[in-house]
Amino acid sequence: MLKRLSVAAVLVALSTAAHASTFTTITNFTKNMDNVDNPGALNAPVGLSTGNQGTGIEFDIVNDINGNDVWHSDPGGAGTKTLTINVNQFGVTTVHTLMNTWWGTTATGLASIEFSGTNGASVLYDIVGGTHVRDLLNGFYTNTITSPDSQVWWSNGLTGLDQRRIDVQSWDLGAAFANETLQTITLTDMGAAELQRVYLAGLTLETDAAPVPLPAAGWMLLAALGGLAYAKRRAA
Repeated sequence: MLKRLSVAAVLVALSTAAHASTFTTITNFTKNMDNVDNPGALNAPVGLSTGNQGTGIEFDIVNDINGNDVWHSDPGGAGTKTLTINVNQFGVTTVHTLMNTWWGTTATGLASIEFSGTNGASVLYDIVGGTHVRDLLNGFYTNTITSPDSQVWWSNGLTGLDQRRIDVQSWDLGAAFANETLQTITLTDMGAAELQRVYLAGLTLETDAAPVPLPAAGWMLLAALGGLAYAKRRAA
C-alpha cells in the first residue's frame, strides 16, 4: 500500500507543470536628479542588482546622459508633479518600485500611483508616508515603513544619522489586470518643499510565466512508474 502511495505521489508531482514569475526591469522613465550614486546623497551602487537586503527583487538603476538616476518630484518649484511611464506589457501581476521621500511625513493625500491598462483596467494606490515610503535618511523625518508590501532593499549598513536606505514597494494589480495589458504607470506628488516629495529610483514588472512543459524524459519516467505500479498490483 505504501509503495503504491509513493508511486502515486511521484506521478502527481511530475505531472504538475511548474509556474514561475518573470521580472522585467524598466529604465526608460524620465530622470531629473543624480541621487543614488551621488556621494552627497545615497552614495549607493547603480546598475543591475537585487540590493543587499535579501529581497530577491532585481532592479536596473541607470544614469541618463546627464548623469541623473532618479525621477524626483521636487525640481521645478511648487505644485503637483506627475510622472507617466509607458509600459505596454501583458500579464503583469505586481509592480515593484524603488521609492523614498526627500522630506518624509505621515500626512495623507500627498502622493499616489496609478496603473492603467486596456479595456479601462485601473488600479490606484495612495502612497502614505510612514506606511509605504519613508525618508531616504535616518534623520528627523519619517523613519518607518509599516506596510507588509514595503521593505528595505538597500542600506549603507550604518546607524543613526549616518544611515542611508532605498526601500522597495510591491503593488498588487489583482484581478483587474488578469487578462489586460498594463499600458501606463502614473506617479503623482502633491507635496511641496519640506513636505513629502517622493522620488523614484527603479521600476520592475513581475509577470506570471506560462506553465513549463514537462520534458520528454519526464513523461517517459511517468510511463515507467505507471507500468511498475500496474505490475505490482497484478502480482499482488
